[in-house]
Amino acid sequence: MPKDTKKCIKEFIRYVEKLEAEEDNDGNGFDKEYQRIQETQIQRRKDNIFTMDIGKTEANLKKNRYKDILPYDEHRVVLSTMDGEVDSDYINASRLIGVKGTGGYIATQGIIYHIS
Repeated sequence: MPKDTKKCIKEFIRYVEKLEAEEDNDGNGFDKEYQRIQETQIQRRKDNIFTMDIGKTEANLKKNRYKDILPYDEHRVVLSTMDGEVDSDYINASRLIGVKGTGGYIATQGIIYHIS
């Protein structure tokens, strides 16, 4: 295992331990972290920093397993269009950059079986 990976794992473990140790009337560190993420998301929506308009279109809403979790327009995975079908390029998936800005990943929601 590369040294950088070991270092990242150790830092992650320390961070998790820190979150576990934070306990008060408002919950633990995980609760607070989740709340911060939600607040940031709400503020970004208000400020139009990252839009999610494509996932909100009528044709695409049914393709989202969770209606409140949509990909940002600028980071979404764009599929090849199927034989001229409007909005067939949409999947609720986002492109993620690796830790060091190299490589990449795709994050998506679980399949919805009623979508054809």
